[in-house]
Amino acid sequence: MKHDDSISVRDERGIVQSVRSISTESYLIKEVNVLTTCLNEIGDKYWFRHGQKGTTGINRPEADCYTSVVTGRTVCAHMNPIGILARMTDGLVSELHKSTASAVYGQFTNATPFQTDAQKSKEVDVIATLLAVGAQRLCYETFINGMTGEMTAPLLTGICYMSPLAHLVGNKIHARNRGPRKLLTRQPDDGRSKHGGLRFGQMEVDCFIASGAASSVVERLKKSSDGVDVPVCSKCGLLGEMCRATNYKFCRTCYSSEHVSIINISYSNKLFLQELTALHIKPALVLAPQTADIEENQNHQNPIHVQKSIVNPKKKVSSYYDLTLLPEPEPWEWEKYGMKPPMNLRQRIGELSTTASEEALEKACTVKGKKK
Repeated sequence: MKHDDSISVRDERGIVQSVRSISTESYLIKEVNVLTTCLNEIGDKYWFRHGQKGTTGINRPEADCYTSVVTGRTVCAHMNPIGILARMTDGLVSELHKSTASAVYGQFTNATPFQTDAQKSKEVDVIATLLAVGAQRLCYETFINGMTGEMTAPLLTGICYMSPLAHLVGNKIHARNRGPRKLLTRQPDDGRSKHGGLRFGQMEVDCFIASGAASSVVERLKKSSDGVDVPVCSKCGLLGEMCRATNYKFCRTCYSSEHVSIINISYSNKLFLQELTALHIKPALVLAPQTADIEENQNHQNPIHVQKSIVNPKKKVSSYYDLTLLPEPEPWEWEKYGMKPPMNLRQRIGELSTTASEEALEKACTVKGKKK
C-alpha cells in the first residue's frame, strides 16, 4: 500500500522549468523548478554593481514620468544622488558615462581604471563620443516633468546595469490569526514557511507604549501569545498547584490553601520561574492585595469545607488529596517539605504518650464526652 504525503510548500504559479527525482532508501522526492513572472511593485528590491541597493518607492504612469528633452524618452528609474555620496560608490557614475558612450558607439568597453596607456587607447573615448552625437560631455540632460510640464535642472542620466533581488514584497507578506505553537514555551512557531507568528520585539513594545496603546501590548503578548493562569501563594511567593477539575488550589511549601491566588502571566515567565526553582533559587513573587481576595477570605474561613460541597457533599473527605487529581506524596517528600504524614488514632495516641501529659492524652482519647 502506498500513501501520498506530498506537501505543497508554497502557492507558486508559473511555468515548469525542470523536474528532478531524488530517490532514497525510504522516500521518493520530486523537485520542481517553476519560473514565475513577477511585475514590479512598491517594496521590491533592486541592486547595482557598486554596492548600491534600494526598494521601489513609487510607481507612476509613463505620462507622469520625466521625459528627456534631447531623446524624448522617459527615465526608467530614479535614484537619490545622496546615496552615491554616502556610500562613496563613484564607480556607478563611471559606469553611467562609459555605458552610455558604449551604447552610442556600439562597442563593448572596459570600465576599470586600472589600465595601461595602450589599453586605454583601444577603449571608447567617452567625451568625444558624447560630443559627437550632440550630448553633454558629462551625461547631463534636461527633463520635462510629466505632471507639471516644467523643465527641470540638468540631471545626471545614463545607462546602468540593475538587477532585482529575490526579496520580493509579495513573498514577504505574512500574517496569521492562529496556528502551531512550540511544545516547550507554548509560543507561536517562527517562520513564514511554518505558518508561524510575527515577532513582537522590545522596540515594538516601546512604540506601542509611547503611542498610548499599552493595553494592546497586554492583549497581544498575554491573551494571543502564551498567557496562562497559575496559582501563587502570597505567603511564600512560590507557585502552587491547582486541580482543573475542582478548581482547588494548594501550596506544597506552606501546606495550606488559604493564601493561594490565581494570577495571569505568560507561560514563558512561568517556565522561567520553574527553571529557577530547579536551580535551588527561590523566585518569590509579591502579590498586591486585592479587595476581591480579602472579601473571599473573610467569607470562607475554611476553604476545604467549601470544596466539599463542590465535589460531593455526601462523600467523606479525609484529606485535600481526595479533592484533587494530585498523586499521594512519596515518603521522602513528607520529610523534605516538612509535612506531617497522616496518622491514624493509634499512631496519634502513641505520639502523645511519649511527649504529652496525662491530661492531653485523656483529652485526645475523649470524643463528645465518651472515652475510647
